Amino acid sequence: MGFFSKSFQKTSLKDMYSSATYAGQDRGGNHIYVPNWIVSGYSGKDIYKTDFDLSTKVGKELALRVVEPFAMVLDRCGSMMRNGKIYVVDKNNNEKPRYADITNLLNRPNVMQNGKAFIKQVEIYLKAFGFCPIFLLRATKKDLPKSMVVIPPSLFHIEGKGNLFRETSKDSIVDRVYIQWGERRLELFEEDYVVIYDSIAHYPSKSGEEITFYTPVDTLSAQARNYMAQIIGRGNLIINGGPKGILYGDDTSDMGNAALTPTEADNLMAKFKRKFGIVNKLYEIMVTNKKVGWISIGSNTQGLMLHEESEACKNEIANTIGLQPDLFSQGATFDNKEAAKKAAYQDLIIPDSELIAQALTESICPDGVHIVIDFSHVSCLQDDRMKNAQSLSSVSQALNNLVNDGVITIDEARKELANYMDIDPDKPIGEFKNNQINISNEGNQ
Repeated sequence: MGFFSKSFQKTSLKDMYSSATYAGQDRGGNHIYVPNWIVSGYSGKDIYKTDFDLSTKVGKELALRVVEPFAMVLDRCGSMMRNGKIYVVDKNNNEKPRYADITNLLNRPNVMQNGKAFIKQVEIYLKAFGFCPIFLLRATKKDLPKSMVVIPPSLFHIEGKGNLFRETSKDSIVDRVYIQWGERRLELFEEDYVVIYDSIAHYPSKSGEEITFYTPVDTLSAQARNYMAQIIGRGNLIINGGPKGILYGDDTSDMGNAALTPTEADNLMAKFKRKFGIVNKLYEIMVTNKKVGWISIGSNTQGLMLHEESEACKNEIANTIGLQPDLFSQGATFDNKEAAKKAAYQDLIIPDSELIAQALTESICPDGVHIVIDFSHVSCLQDDRMKNAQSLSSVSQALNNLVNDGVITIDEARKELANYMDIDPDKPIGEFKNNQINISNEGNQ
């Protein structure tokens, strides 16, 4: 190959990838080129990363920033949790003025967040990492915290002592806890933090090793890789001009069959690109001196089914987190979406809220006081309340008939009714209690 041919080849390759950035190789050894629009739109190179390991805290944190369906599903979880109303109540579920300090803390946990933003972040970290650590700023060990700040799980480290099965206190299991924030390491005592977790904790057998948490999200590495790979593939096909191919001449005459000079080939290729390029980017083609025709040597997004892969990744991520894909599907009917939303609250959000409320209660509330996160006002759950009311009406009518027929006593009826509503059958309160006392007194006279 002559000098001119080599130069022409290098120039062609340079033109082909002039709008792309080399991103290394994948696990199969294939070279990856990423469109510059992806790189320029973000501050770091992680946006075109395809090798994700969601079994690690760093991998999950990265996926939250760059893997769209993963971030979208978890943001929906956080937004649904944010819909809850937080109350501080006594054992009888009554709010008291003396709980105002706790209520104020929950409404404004720190100087940068209100209560809604705080509880949303807690839920996102809980589902993404399987646990959510919270920093508690206290004046003394027993004081109500002055503020509560969610600790990014990637900065939080908890080391074990290598003990577990014969221990009865946390101090004999946990060796040290600290926040590693850049060059700074902040050591934490037991009163400085609380860890909310909904996963399987792994306690190391050796002292000094970290306690880790296993979660279904650990299995989503392949889905994150596939999603990013198809996004990069779609971008390359669009930015680099769609299908690639070879143009050859169809003139069978002696004159038309003559070999094209390099200059003629360049001119023909440039004119073709300017006329038929798409989205302001020229087609990448090759020109030969053979008969005219077009030989496609590439694929389009439809042929590669990249959109289907994107949808499949989103559905698998949603299912793994615990949400029905209909909640995110544009083609789902309103009824299906409402059913998916209701199932999300009942099977995921409300159980998580109880977990969060219990952990916060144990950390910041005195005995006899607890935190409740209520979702009874959420519209998609109202149908269930109506059904519960109808069921309660039918049960109470049946019990009333049994009492009137002398089959059961009022006390027996109240015990059965306690299975359907929150009452204490042995300790009635209010006006009914006073009437019972008066009836009892009349019987003793």
